[in-house]
Amino acid sequence: MIRKILTLAVVLALGLLAYNSFFGTAQEKEQAAEIRGKMKSIAVDLKNLVMSEKEKFDKGKFDDDIDKLSGIVSNIKDKAVSLGNEYSDKVEDLEKIKDQLSLKADEVEKTGTEADKEKLKEDLNNLLTQFRKVSEDMAKE
Repeated sequence: MIRKILTLAVVLALGLLAYNSFFGTAQEKEQAAEIRGKMKSIAVDLKNLVMSEKEKFDKGKFDDDIDKLSGIVSNIKDKAVSLGNEYSDKVEDLEKIKDQLSLKADEVEKTGTEADKEKLKEDLNNLLTQFRKVSEDMAKE
């Protein structure tokens, strides 16, 4: 119901604006031209807002994945220390890879192509798989 009312209001406002632009007095035509200029400015501002929000979203896209990996690393690292050197070394190696991917993610977010982003996703998934494997091996002991 509210949607229909808002749609009707917008259509009426645009209709009045069009009417004034073509059939209004000189003053009404001037007001209509001024309103069209403001509407264009608002549309451009909205477009810029949406684009900046999209960029912010894209920049934070890999941060969540890397934060999750960091949490997993800390949990596995604690368990690895209690099980001995073999697992500690494996976890340290995987942690170094995670740190490298974190730096790569920052770089890809700034200047990377879609192919770079897909490759980074694949690398993150592979790293997660390796962490799972180490975790499963540790659970067996």
